[in-house]
Amino acid sequence: MEWIKPKSQKVDFKVFEQQLLPAMTAAAEIGSVGLDFTGVEFFDITGIVPVIALSDRFAADGVQTDFRLPELDMQVSYWESSGWIAAIEGVQRTIPHAPTYTPLKWFSSGESCNAALEEAMDVLARVSEFPEGVLRGVKWALDEITDNVLVHSGGARGWVQVISRPKRDEVHLAIVDCGHSIVETIREGYPEVGSDNDALRLAVQRGTTRDKKVGQGNGLAGSLRIAAALNGYVTIMSGSACLRQAPGRSPEVHESPRFPGTFVTLTLRTDAEIDVSEALWGVEDGDAYEPSRPFEYSHIQRDGIVFRILDESSGFGNRASGEALVNKLRNIANGSPNESVIIDFEGVDLATASFLDEFLAKLIRREGVTAFFSRYSLRNMNELVRRTADQVIAQRLMTGE
Repeated sequence: MEWIKPKSQKVDFKVFEQQLLPAMTAAAEIGSVGLDFTGVEFFDITGIVPVIALSDRFAADGVQTDFRLPELDMQVSYWESSGWIAAIEGVQRTIPHAPTYTPLKWFSSGESCNAALEEAMDVLARVSEFPEGVLRGVKWALDEITDNVLVHSGGARGWVQVISRPKRDEVHLAIVDCGHSIVETIREGYPEVGSDNDALRLAVQRGTTRDKKVGQGNGLAGSLRIAAALNGYVTIMSGSACLRQAPGRSPEVHESPRFPGTFVTLTLRTDAEIDVSEALWGVEDGDAYEPSRPFEYSHIQRDGIVFRILDESSGFGNRASGEALVNKLRNIANGSPNESVIIDFEGVDLATASFLDEFLAKLIRREGVTAFFSRYSLRNMNELVRRTADQVIAQRLMTGE
């Protein structure tokens, strides 16, 4: 076996498109693919996720695929926590997610897709408090693009991974399948379309779909609009065409080495508000946008938003846990501003002063006592938790910080 080794110490989309994809395709025709990452120092999901999906496709076709992992223990640990090692081993096992990213997950049904997306949104919601509309825009794009995989890939396995980079105010999404490509499905409805480039250009126009009985053709077009509203980047690789949309620019399409399926990446800015309805449909559309399943959906009940502390964390002893929970709570509350909020402490026997200060006291100080208790209510606190909360809230309000 002749091993394929990247010429760069960084594996990203450019390296995948220009080096790895053509080399893997040529090696697969011979019958075996070997990938050597021993000298690579940085891995981006835009470079590794399609490699893993493609190797999975090759394995299904009977092509032997082997990997040489990075040499540094830190890199191997990152591969493990990112779910990449499990993926190349062909197993879907439970991997604790890192604070800012989810492990790579594959899906082949609506149920497994929903589970992967719910985990992704939970991770994002805990990272920080996002400006209004950002998480709904991210969720809309994830829902639509993964649904395209389920509907149009011909039963192929889909892959999804989400990473938040809070210091850069960015969220990165990668969705890929190695089934029927976009350009193939477009030709089923538009047989007159010539090149793959033309097919991909047509695919991202609103209302373009293979079959109007199945879909309305808003997914890719809407995702590009959301990315534009968030000053983000979109890359779509399908067949021998690759589309790139940069902030403030129209989509551009170029020829690319053939990819057997569809690979979509989005890099979205998260430092400004977005009106998702306006981004998707324009300012004159009278129907307000409501996602079919907003990320806060599972918390909304008859009495309003119910945030059960015991369901959200396994520990209540430090500020880091408190910060993650208050970020998620505020993102949920911001997503449904007209709903009352119940913070339910049932089953929480012990919570430290540090946790309660970070989770509760700072929130009350920020909202203001009157505003907080006009919308939020605290339920099922035992005496110890209640008295500790009373103390840290009083201290926080007294210091005014």
